[in-house]
Amino acid sequence: MSWEALKKSSGNPLIPTNEEAWQEIFTEEEMRRFEEHLRPVVERGGGIWRWQRSFTWAFKAPIPEEPWAEDD
Repeated sequence: MSWEALKKSSGNPLIPTNEEAWQEIFTEEEMRRFEEHLRPVVERGGGIWRWQRSFTWAFKAPIPEEPWAEDD
């Protein structure tokens, strides 16, 4: 993965990109040091990538015609 691709990526379309998040949490000096350390690792393909996913199925039970009818 290229450094630029990592910066522009996001785990979800509804959350900020990595670059946007970094800009919120790092000062300019911290961002410079962060990039200086991480960029070579990303561009040479080093490091460990972990992904977690979940898939959930659900079914809605049919609604009875008279849900609160008293049984005789």
